[in-house]
Amino acid sequence: MLRFLFLCFPFANAATLFTAVAASGNTDIHMAPLAASAQHLWLHRDTSAYCPNEPDQCPPGNLTAFGMADSLEGTLSMDVAVPGGQRVFVNQGGEIKYTLPHSAAVDTNSSISGWQLTPSVMSGFGKLSWAPETGGASGGFVACPGESGSGEWTVLAMMGDDGTSFVTAGCSLMEVLVPMTADGGYGIDGPAAWEYE
Repeated sequence: MLRFLFLCFPFANAATLFTAVAASGNTDIHMAPLAASAQHLWLHRDTSAYCPNEPDQCPPGNLTAFGMADSLEGTLSMDVAVPGGQRVFVNQGGEIKYTLPHSAAVDTNSSISGWQLTPSVMSGFGKLSWAPETGGASGGFVACPGESGSGEWTVLAMMGDDGTSFVTAGCSLMEVLVPMTADGGYGIDGPAAWEYE
């Protein structure tokens, strides 16, 4: 069964796999891991994953990881084993989402490219960045509080906004850092989940 998982793994051919954390002046979210749940990215929420196989035949599914295939420059996907994968996209409202399993469908007028991974921007970390395909604003990220009292924050991409309106609405500017190992790798060597829910 492990062989089957490997053959279905979308990044079996040359890819960079990694996890990510928030970097912000807001201490409530600083260094919080990004987590996939309900087709969005969150801070202070558990990763939500599913696997149709027996537990001992499934990837762990307890953390959120991403992949950038060498042949698909500028695009980002979830690090999953499900056939067809799950592609990350930014919709018109700046929501960072990922496709449903077995589907390549994205929201209308969404951006699937503009992602860049820069290694070793500081000791122990690389950086994941995003900028709109249309140019203009330089892109970037904000975290906005979820339901009152939940402690959860949703991660958004800035679309033609310098961040002022987000901060006014109680959101916090942030960057996305990528933890690196001492040997310059990212510590992920296979699918982190079968699929993210």
